[in-house]
Amino acid sequence: MQGILTLGPGQGGITELLCDTDECYCPRGRGHFERLSVPLTDWMPSEDHFPKLRMFGGRRVPGNIRLAHRRCNGLANGWHRGHVKQRWRAALEAARWHKDHWEESATNARERGAAEARWVAMREAKPP
Repeated sequence: MQGILTLGPGQGGITELLCDTDECYCPRGRGHFERLSVPLTDWMPSEDHFPKLRMFGGRRVPGNIRLAHRRCNGLANGWHRGHVKQRWRAALEAARWHKDHWEESATNARERGAAEARWVAMREAKPP
């Protein structure tokens, strides 16, 4: 991976390897990212232009980028019926994964909870 996501924290890069979208749909949690590979997967890291999207004049600079899963990034914005259905479907798929893989889900529950707590603390520490 190259670019802004690889910058160090002192250079304005990311400080936590956590999905920083409001709703993370990864069943393994905010802290789980798959390696870059071909074909691309839903749980690979991607850059989310936040708080201002590129299409609304946002720029690709360190202060305007946050880390997200590819799928979470794609589902983060948009409020028409199609986006809402896609978000519901993603949440249902995550719940189904937990049901079907209950042993792995129980094993990494503590890691998921810790990642969620770090994300909440990170969000509270950021200026509005």
